[in-house]
Amino acid sequence: MGFEVLVTELTSAAGTIEQIVSARACYHVPLANLDAASFGQVELAEWMTTVGEDADKTLSALATRGQDIAGSLRDSATAYQHNESGVQARFSGAAQPASAR
Repeated sequence: MGFEVLVTELTSAAGTIEQIVSARACYHVPLANLDAASFGQVELAEWMTTVGEDADKTLSALATRGQDIAGSLRDSATAYQHNESGVQARFSGAAQPASAR
């Protein structure tokens, strides 16, 4: 029993992930002007700053992980393609008469 791996599907998925990640990777929560004067309350301004910083860290981590996943998909596609080529070459060689090898 086996399964079929389509290299084009792996590379397509990697490309989709990269597009999504690149669109979000450059987004940062605007933290300018988050002070007591903006909100009228020091605690609220501090909380908003903390939330914004946490959101930036989370977006950065997601972007990094997304790039890692896309890279792994591309690596897998390359490995499958290389293995498939190797198997084809072995069968092609085995199909030739012994005198031609």
